Amino acid sequence: MVTGAAGFIGSHVVDRLLRDGEDVVGVDNLSSGTLANLSAARSPEMGTFSFHSIDITSDALAEAIARSEPEVILHLAALGGPRCSPLPRYRFPVASPCVIVPKIRRI
Repeated sequence: MVTGAAGFIGSHVVDRLLRDGEDVVGVDNLSSGTLANLSAARSPEMGTFSFHSIDITSDALAEAIARSEPEVILHLAALGGPRCSPLPRYRFPVASPCVIVPKIRRI
């Protein structure tokens, strides 16, 4: 599973994992990433890829983790762009694992 899958970095990680033969579940709320970044991943010849438009702070993430049972979660979700104040942007990558880990523990 890759959080932030539709972002610039996340989409490249997804493409690489698929080229390496991995099944990939992408999660992104599309607040700054785009589905266009996942165009290669969504093509049938790339491999098994599924995408969920989910905010990682919602309970839907725990449901997606339970359904997909990922072996690994690559947490790349972050607030992007200069349109928000710096404090929330810097706090998000640090605080978001505190949101994800309890969701994983519930499973």
